[in-house]
Amino acid sequence: MCFLAFLCAGCRGGDDTKHKPEPRASNPPPNILFITIDTLRADYVGKIGNKPITPIMDQVANNGVLFTRCISAESITGPSIASIMTGIMPHRIDVQYNAVTLHDKLFTLAEILSFGGYETAGFPGASLVSSDYGFDQGFDAFVESFDRTQFETNYWRAAEPVTDDVLKWIQGRDASKPFFMWVHYFDPHAPYNAHYGERAGESYTYEELYKLYIAQDPARVDAEINDILNFYAQEVYYTDQQIGRIIQYLQMNALLDNTMIVITADHGEELFMHDLFHGHGRTLNDIVLNVPLIIRFPHRRYAGRRVDSVVRTIDIFPTILGQAGRGVPEPVQGRSLFPLATGAEKGVRTAFSIREPIAFYQDGHAASMTTAEWKYIYFHNGPGRLFHIVEDPGEFTDLSKLYPDIEKRMKNSIFENIFNDPGYIHPVEPELSGVDRRLLNELGYIR
Repeated sequence: MCFLAFLCAGCRGGDDTKHKPEPRASNPPPNILFITIDTLRADYVGKIGNKPITPIMDQVANNGVLFTRCISAESITGPSIASIMTGIMPHRIDVQYNAVTLHDKLFTLAEILSFGGYETAGFPGASLVSSDYGFDQGFDAFVESFDRTQFETNYWRAAEPVTDDVLKWIQGRDASKPFFMWVHYFDPHAPYNAHYGERAGESYTYEELYKLYIAQDPARVDAEINDILNFYAQEVYYTDQQIGRIIQYLQMNALLDNTMIVITADHGEELFMHDLFHGHGRTLNDIVLNVPLIIRFPHRRYAGRRVDSVVRTIDIFPTILGQAGRGVPEPVQGRSLFPLATGAEKGVRTAFSIREPIAFYQDGHAASMTTAEWKYIYFHNGPGRLFHIVEDPGEFTDLSKLYPDIEKRMKNSIFENIFNDPGYIHPVEPELSGVDRRLLNELGYIR
């Protein structure tokens, strides 16, 4: 009852808006290509981390605005994408675990754009963001092919066939309408597959990575880490090339100029940087929460700008709606990035994130706060950790004992904005079906 009452302002039929629509970027309305990439660390994008493995994304950044400090709301796929698609933090929409269905009372990005005359199409590369969990809300076309039987394991699709579906849909779309396309690429998520070179066709499986973590043997990790990083980088490059296929098609068919392109990720990956942990979900370190965000505005407006201020993935929602000339539903917590992109806003933003509250985490519920200078991670059953992320971007030196006043202030802010938030929904760990349990096991989330 309380949950539905909280959502009422954003339910279908309501038209309350928090912000007036921004001036639309173009007339006719722009097409929108929205790409989310699973498990892509910000520092693996060339324009951020100086790695030469994302030439396509780098070119999009050259023609758009690069946000280097974008913070995800959560460090696993389902809740992160749910927040992006609603502009609301996971603790307010009751999607704090993987394999939880997005509530159909919420307005999604696709729904609002569909109401506004857009033709909408979704192309999920992972079962966790498929129609099984409500992520098809608002899409006229939702192209997926996941076998959900107990004994099948095709819970993800490679980037190339996903891109094939995208191009096929563009060719057959209703050209009288602007389009909104959401493409979710899964490939940088484990298992890491080598696509090129002498080891092409080989993989680092979930099981192999997990065994390295469980062993807690630095020598074993050191012996494997270069190959692991190489395989991960190849997955990023492979995905980047598939993005290039879409952009090339848009350019060749005179669609690119009036298309808004947004590229981001749901979360990053530890890759053994902390506690010899290989993946994501268990931690709230910056390497997992800081994701790339590139926005190419129509007609290359504001091209070449770089924003190093802290922003949030929930800010993408109102930014896209603003460019489409649509209002923002009242429950939305995200704030448009347009003022930062244009240079009109000079203020400092703060980001909050939570961790999936699975019962077996001995340190209990966890949340973090990220500012321009500091990062604090709170644990319900353990000591918090404070990092000066300007001087210590890798978050290796806990300064909580040296700066107790800063720790206290940031801890209070976390409680105010998350655990004591009037919209906070206390998490109840879902009872997983056999299919969902198998899915999460295959993806390395549970053992």
